[in-house]
Amino acid sequence: MWEIWGALGNGASMVVVDRETGRDPRALARLIAEERVTVLSETPALFEHLVPELADDTSLRRVFLGGDRLDPAILRPWFARFGDRDGAGRETTGRAPAPGIELYNLYGVTEATVVSTYHRVREEDVRAGRPVPIGRALPNQRVYLLGEDDRPVPVGATGQLCVAGHAVASGYHDRDGLTAERFGADPLAGPSSAAFPLYRTGDLATATPDGEVHFLGRADTQVKVRGFRVEPGEIEAALRETPGVRSATVTVHGSGAAQRLLGYAVPEAPDAAHTAGPVPAEPLREHLRTRLPEHKVPAAVYWIDRIPTTPGGKVDVAALPVPDTGGTDRDTAPMTEAERLLAGLLAEVLQVPDVGADDTLGALGLDSLGAMRLAARLRGAYALDLAVSDLPATRTVAELARAVEAARPVAGEGAR
Repeated sequence: MWEIWGALGNGASMVVVDRETGRDPRALARLIAEERVTVLSETPALFEHLVPELADDTSLRRVFLGGDRLDPAILRPWFARFGDRDGAGRETTGRAPAPGIELYNLYGVTEATVVSTYHRVREEDVRAGRPVPIGRALPNQRVYLLGEDDRPVPVGATGQLCVAGHAVASGYHDRDGLTAERFGADPLAGPSSAAFPLYRTGDLATATPDGEVHFLGRADTQVKVRGFRVEPGEIEAALRETPGVRSATVTVHGSGAAQRLLGYAVPEAPDAAHTAGPVPAEPLREHLRTRLPEHKVPAAVYWIDRIPTTPGGKVDVAALPVPDTGGTDRDTAPMTEAERLLAGLLAEVLQVPDVGADDTLGALGLDSLGAMRLAARLRGAYALDLAVSDLPATRTVAELARAVEAARPVAGEGAR
């Protein structure tokens, strides 16, 4: 809705990016240059890797970032290269004049037609070191921070972020109960706008005295991993339906760039091979690939003997075993120079303590975003031109090391 009608509704040409190009920063940068793209909509995690690949004379004039909390750290390379330019091309940081490139942080949900708030990002936002605000409501919507009584909370207090106005849907198809729970009436609407519905997003936020909204996180059990909103219960249900599984749970491990989903399963029949552990259960993970979209497939699934619970009977997430994803011994320790190089980079990129030559990339938790980071590190620090497509989850570190040894150096660059 946002990209298609944003382009066509304003008389622009629309460039559709295929999945492979969208996950390859260099390929995407080439496409932007070839098509003279002026407006880009991107997630923060992918944008971070695109910035170094953009040409200095990039055609971009507006960049819209959304889909996840915007960490100011990923924007520092952008401002270091392009400064803080205003719409007329004047730069506010003292560099030479250049065409204006505006950067925006967006927030929205599908139920409110994708985008509800915007914030023009400035270099001062990056210097502040705090998550970038999601800003103010678009002209066709209103934003409220409401308490449990559906009344606005005081300035500076935490409330549930709710949106109302023309863009908000009227409800869910054939889901009357869920519609009643999530949709309601605009609490401050006058007679002329009483028909506009309000949607309770389930997100928590706070507002500053000048009206800037800051996103704080989810109010329910949903989490966001790599920009995707994920309901762990949906993944747990798919795991429980897998043959041989009695019970299961899914949790998020790590933080920031190293955040990943981990699954735990208890076997139907006691089996020493399954309960000595946590023991990797790669067949369960592969089964989930046939049932769930890729972003909902855990980075790893493990067999355990039981799921720990709190005195109140809830899953005790803190008591779940955190596997040593390396888990290597002398026989699988990195031996060659390339294996040691990759083991060190993977440990750095994935924030795991140990990596063995026989570990698979999938079991280590390497997803598409991690693959981009690894490829960028190999290119930038070691002048090795390895494509993201060369990093499938089933490949072992030893197999990847052989590919690295065979990879041609980046043209015109030397190791540094």
